[in-house]
Amino acid sequence: MTEIFLFGTLCHAPLRHVVAGAELPARAATLPGFEVARVRDAAWPVLVERAGARAEGQVISAEGEALARLDYYEACFGYVRQPVTVEIDGRARRVEVWRPEAAGAAG
Repeated sequence: MTEIFLFGTLCHAPLRHVVAGAELPARAATLPGFEVARVRDAAWPVLVERAGARAEGQVISAEGEALARLDYYEACFGYVRQPVTVEIDGRARRVEVWRPEAAGAAG
């Protein structure tokens, strides 16, 4: 099972269900040191590192076909999974997050 921090479109449970092909419950989480911004010349969000910031989001668990479908969806935006440490219920937890392969996407 892979735990993933969500901060954008997949926080919307009905969309997440359609994309994943399964219901994936989410828990509230925070990613310290990042803020959510908009991709330059686009309408979807991206994480940007910023000291003192805290990106609010959710953590889901996915595996198998659901994970493959989510990876495919995020690849359309040029995002790949990368490790991060989030806070869930006041505890640090290592999870993954989809982010752009290339830097400088936010604007």
